[in-house]
Amino acid sequence: MDKPKFSIVVPVYNAEGYLRKCLDSLLRQGLYSYEILLVNDGSTDSSLSICQEYAENNHRIKVLSQNNQGVCAARNNGLEHSTGEWIVLVDSDDYLLDNGLYTAFSAVKCQEEYDVIQYKSSYDFWPKKALTSDVIFMGSGHDLIRQSGFVSFCWLCFYRREFLIRNHIHFNNKYIVGEDQLFVANVFLHNPRTAVVSTDIYRYVVHEDSATTKRDVKHTRRCVEDYLSSFYDILSIAKSVKGDEKEGVVLACYNALNAKKMFGFSRMLSSQYDYRNFKRIRSRAREVEFYPIFPNGAGMKPLCMAWMINLILKHYFFYKPASWLFNSLVVKYILPRLRINLKNEK
Repeated sequence: MDKPKFSIVVPVYNAEGYLRKCLDSLLRQGLYSYEILLVNDGSTDSSLSICQEYAENNHRIKVLSQNNQGVCAARNNGLEHSTGEWIVLVDSDDYLLDNGLYTAFSAVKCQEEYDVIQYKSSYDFWPKKALTSDVIFMGSGHDLIRQSGFVSFCWLCFYRREFLIRNHIHFNNKYIVGEDQLFVANVFLHNPRTAVVSTDIYRYVVHEDSATTKRDVKHTRRCVEDYLSSFYDILSIAKSVKGDEKEGVVLACYNALNAKKMFGFSRMLSSQYDYRNFKRIRSRAREVEFYPIFPNGAGMKPLCMAWMINLILKHYFFYKPASWLFNSLVVKYILPRLRINLKNEK
């Protein structure tokens, strides 16, 4: 059997409620040559039997099983066993619109001239629109970072497998948060030949167990530790860039990361630190250059927002009431309302 053109890697952990919809969507992508690698990460529900059922009915689907090691290890396992020219990453609780991968890939002419092709995503509850196929960027990874930063999610691109192997790019198994952002930043900082298309094909499903919605203290404290470490890793990779464009790339990377700091800051508020741990995290944030926060854009609003965040991170006197307000009001009442508003947005 010839090697497939596309390898679709899906890490699977206790996803029985979403998995069939995900797999059915992958089988409707209009592709002629592909394999689907389902990496069961020690699921304790019926996920493995669902994977095996689909594999029995379709020779393109392969099931890999491992003890529970986390999503990074599962993705790495899939990458190691992939044989396709192009890698696509999909989470088992998400799905793709019909013919999405075909539309996004075929939008780019002379695909052999590129290492990464990036597409778009939306929440699954947003209205589904006709797929477009405009190419909105062509250039190097460094050019893309300077122009618009980099996306935070690994499942928004076709990756040329040879490019990942040649540059030793994989997921860091240590992290449960920030691993997506680190992987993508690592890809683009290695300066791939890149195209970005307007094709909105990936549907992100938000549910109670999503990483963006979990707020228990133990989880959020681990999130903060991992986020700060991955933040430091990204800057370290940026600073290792060679050549005359290094200074511009590092500055653009700083700016891109600064625009994403609200994720880390909100987890710090949810962590409800005591004074000793607050000082430790503040020192760590300063060490990795997460703190201080810089205004994200021009005008008074970004300036005031940055000033307020820095004040909260500088003094425990301000952090403690801000943490209480955030968890008592924002997490309980405002964030659920925002999600409802997003869901009802037309």
